[in-house]
Amino acid sequence: MEGTILNRRYELKSLLGRSDLGALYLANDIANGELLAVKVFSGVVDLRGEDGTRYRNAVRRVEGFHHPHLLTPTAVDSSGGTAYQVAPYFPAQPLDALLESAPLKLTEIVTLLQQIASGLQALHGLGLVHGNLKPSNLLVSREEDRIHGVAADPFLTLLRGAATAHLEPAEAPFRAPEEVPWLDRPADARSDLYALGTLAYRLLAGRLPYPAADPAALIRERFAGPPPSPRDWNHVVPERLAAIVLRLLARQPQERYPSAAALLADLRDWAKPRTVPLGRFDTPHPTAPGDRVSGRESAQEAVRSALARAAMGEGSLLLLAGEAGLGKRSLFESLAFSMEASGALVLRAEVPAAGWSAPFQIPLALLSALLQRWEYLSSDRRRDLLYSLNSRVGDNGALLTGLLPDLSTLLPKQEPPAPIPADRARPRMLAVLTDAICALAGRERPLVLWIGGLQRADGDSVAWLRTLFHRLGDHGVAILGALDVMEPERPLALWLERLGRHPALHWVNLAPLAPAEAAAWVARRLAPAEGGARQAVQAAQSTADWILRRWGGNPLVLEQAFPHLLEGGVLIRGGPNGEAGVPDRGAPDGEAGVPESSAEPGEGGEWRFDPAAADALGLPDTLGGLIEARLAALPE
Repeated sequence: MEGTILNRRYELKSLLGRSDLGALYLANDIANGELLAVKVFSGVVDLRGEDGTRYRNAVRRVEGFHHPHLLTPTAVDSSGGTAYQVAPYFPAQPLDALLESAPLKLTEIVTLLQQIASGLQALHGLGLVHGNLKPSNLLVSREEDRIHGVAADPFLTLLRGAATAHLEPAEAPFRAPEEVPWLDRPADARSDLYALGTLAYRLLAGRLPYPAADPAALIRERFAGPPPSPRDWNHVVPERLAAIVLRLLARQPQERYPSAAALLADLRDWAKPRTVPLGRFDTPHPTAPGDRVSGRESAQEAVRSALARAAMGEGSLLLLAGEAGLGKRSLFESLAFSMEASGALVLRAEVPAAGWSAPFQIPLALLSALLQRWEYLSSDRRRDLLYSLNSRVGDNGALLTGLLPDLSTLLPKQEPPAPIPADRARPRMLAVLTDAICALAGRERPLVLWIGGLQRADGDSVAWLRTLFHRLGDHGVAILGALDVMEPERPLALWLERLGRHPALHWVNLAPLAPAEAAAWVARRLAPAEGGARQAVQAAQSTADWILRRWGGNPLVLEQAFPHLLEGGVLIRGGPNGEAGVPDRGAPDGEAGVPESSAEPGEGGEWRFDPAAADALGLPDTLGGLIEARLAALPE
């Protein structure tokens, strides 16, 4: 196709490469003379279908986005029936071709990993997954002593759809274990980190972690156990760097780094002794399946029980009660991923602080959440939901679309309903909204409704909740409501008082994190793998007491404040002879560090906490401020 001009703008000059999805060309932008990379898709790609829609949505979300270590598409279009993608052109070799000519030095490998991780961090911050990391998609340029890597072709796996069940042997090792087709689980940021771990292992060990001959054998090898350390193949690899790579390759997502930011923090210290613990700057992944929230294990079990009851067709209302700032939403989000992975449909609504003036806003907000999720559901799930929704709602669809016009995309067009007396209009609307929500639940595929700020619900929404509650006995709906301080005269309080005890109503009262729980969590982070928690007990208690006095007992605050204290030199470990250690500093951002000759804070002695130094850090007063400050401190 050399010489072809697409849409009178992109002139294809020379072929750069081919894949199963199409051919990549160096192209000239006639409008401004810029050189671009244009991928002309093959006939198997349908940009108008379900997979193509997801792909185009992902490309739309990176419009105007730029990162020095990512090549994201700038346009997707078609010309004369030919679909194509436009991206910037980066003159460099693919990593697999580069390795055929010369291996990379250790410092080059670490720098390359840091660069790609920083690109993933930015992409994941947009809520997107690269999904296509492999040596042929990693472009690398080397000039003198500098190396520059760019991850290309993100999102293309979205176009393969069911074809992902038939991976090429060269591609399968870079897919995370949870991406096997029969699990039907969506990839997330940690799936990208697994692929990066496979790349790192290949660069350090000179071979793949699981050198299976075909994808089926690869799956068997993964379940047989973890791969050998890269040091088994290359003794030059530092123990700490090898441990970082093995953590990236953990079979379970929750055992990997929770984010690219946490990985970058450890890569800054790649050459330090192995005794410096990994994961000191981890923050929980927002949708980590099965992740524990410190001090909230019994509450998490109550949520899991509600889901299990719903899966058997027995709905319930679970109320998470406690003052604001105790992590009710964090508790829910820690389990949301596993709920969805098990087949549940999870919808969220949040009652604003000022409440709502219009009626029925909670069920309408939940139906709006369904519309936002719709394109990400499987085609089978959408077909089943459409059938159930239209069967339940029937001739009342116009009532719903009158309140929520966007529902017209799911419901057939109907004539406006005939006027009915006011005393019958409200009960009819309650019934229709309840039918619509119940239609979304099914056996083994329950419906989970998260409603935050439930104590502020309007009277009509409480009436709807009451109607739904009395139909829970034969519907797989788990309603999770978060309550702060209950206001006695509000509609919800009055209904719950009249309801009293009921087998379908369950309460979980969240209290601030206890000092002993907080101290145990800090001690585990200070001495995670040494059996040396006794060396951290006193410092852990002092640290926990200081955090609880400053911010209260929200577990998420503990998890956000702790890294600030560790990085700020407030927590220090004595040297092997009892002398004071030094705060653990990493290499400058974006550079591979080198071993230090001085004693490391992880090499021996007890931890110490300096409250005066902690006060001097001037940390923000709110959880949001802590998170923002943490993000600002991470490498670019």
